[in-house]
Amino acid sequence: MDSSREKTNTKASWFFQSKRVPLLVIGGITILLYARVISFEYIGFDDTLLIVENQAFLRDLSNIPQAFKQDVFHIPHHMSSRAYYRPLLTLSFMLDAQLGKTDPTVYHFTNLMLHTIACLLLLQFFCLLNMRLEKAFYLTLVFAVHPILSQAVGWIPGRNDSLLALFLLPSLIYFLRGTTRLKASYMLLHLIFFTLALFTKESAILLPFFSLYYLRFVSKKKLGSKQKVLLISGYLVIMVFWFVLRKVALSESRADLTLTRLSTIVLINLPLLLQYLSKILLPYKLSTVSVAKDTNYMLGFAAVALIFVGVVLSTYKRWHIIALGGLWFLLFLLPTFLVPVLTGSGHRVYIPLIGLLILVSELNFMKNVYMNKMTSILVVILILLLIVINVIHTSSFKNRFNFWKTASKASPSSSLAHLNYGAALAGKGDYDKAFDAYQKCVSINSREPMIHNNLAVVYAIKKRYTEAEREFKEEIRLNPTYADAYYNLGMLYKTKRNMEEALRMWQETLALDPNHQRAINELARYYKK
Repeated sequence: MDSSREKTNTKASWFFQSKRVPLLVIGGITILLYARVISFEYIGFDDTLLIVENQAFLRDLSNIPQAFKQDVFHIPHHMSSRAYYRPLLTLSFMLDAQLGKTDPTVYHFTNLMLHTIACLLLLQFFCLLNMRLEKAFYLTLVFAVHPILSQAVGWIPGRNDSLLALFLLPSLIYFLRGTTRLKASYMLLHLIFFTLALFTKESAILLPFFSLYYLRFVSKKKLGSKQKVLLISGYLVIMVFWFVLRKVALSESRADLTLTRLSTIVLINLPLLLQYLSKILLPYKLSTVSVAKDTNYMLGFAAVALIFVGVVLSTYKRWHIIALGGLWFLLFLLPTFLVPVLTGSGHRVYIPLIGLLILVSELNFMKNVYMNKMTSILVVILILLLIVINVIHTSSFKNRFNFWKTASKASPSSSLAHLNYGAALAGKGDYDKAFDAYQKCVSINSREPMIHNNLAVVYAIKKRYTEAEREFKEEIRLNPTYADAYYNLGMLYKTKRNMEEALRMWQETLALDPNHQRAINELARYYKK
């Protein structure tokens, strides 16, 4: 991927004589940087739902086929729209559950290993794109330590994207080798890893686009007509197979997938594009669940300007490589904009960031990284700065309280952040501050799921029963399938000695969630009297 001018550089230093030392350094730095995540706790953001509350399913290996037949959020009383088909993510949790049950240590260790392996694969991928080893090393190191990706390591469900990289990168590696050596076995492995990537996350469906783009505009060796037909046929067979299984698994989906609705969602979420660019190029005030409303447009446009100026000032530009990187970044990021209530979580740019790094590899700054000692020093300083920011930001994922406290401060417009910060405060017994956080949530979005239930619980603790009953009923009105609201209202009626209404609420709870253990226990205690 380097110009002829770059290839006239003098002999590389001993460090870059082979890939072995750079690989060891990248792996070592990644593990040292993130080793502390192994001691992190659950943060109560999908992780407890997918792992702690799902242990009966995860620990039974006979459920492996079932993982391919259902939404990843298959918990009966869960309020998701059932639109996420990611069976290999579930399988990764099942493997961890065999070793650690509910111990977060095992799950965090897996996250650390997935990110480390993904970084090692990325170096190999960059080298196969004809980058010099020096450039590939520095760009991979930026990827390894960039603080925006810490969410893919510190937050257990964030592994969905590093797991995707674990299959996407080998697929591309075998594709690049197959186009060079024209071996059928490489193309077969390319398709196998593509299949695994597709069953990990839906955005992998874009991989054939980049493969075909590379064949058309980048590759010097062309596949024959027969080979192209076989490759495209392979893509189609795999995608049809995946689509059929996904359709069956999501047959009960409540998601509105009409073109009008999807277009509206994308327009609402579009400011997050600027937010992501600013977080990548100018990682200031990173958040964990930021929303479009909190986008700092000045930083966003500054990030766009940096890229534009860098491209314009670069010499010996190869537009097909710049286009490859830019399209990679935009298209792999685009599917995230289809999420109705999108949070600007860093793990979502795990794969898109690779495209941006491909684009950056064509800028003069990176072309000179191994020809100019001062440039190399500046890149090292940049990487050290990213490490410092990473260390600070990764602490946000240490536990539930840290996570939601950081989220509520960095994302003042996120009702979800204030809701969960209030719950974290309530968990510590600080009900006055929890009440304030809940009120902030209501002021932002009075229809936020669970907010009226949580507010009612605080009212009940303060013995303000009239307000508590009003809030529980409001939660049920807005969120009629939320079983806990019925259960909690039943407990309020029990406190008020209205057992007829209490029993009715607990029966409603079990109608929604037949396995609701607390409601079962309350009914059992009552009828044993």
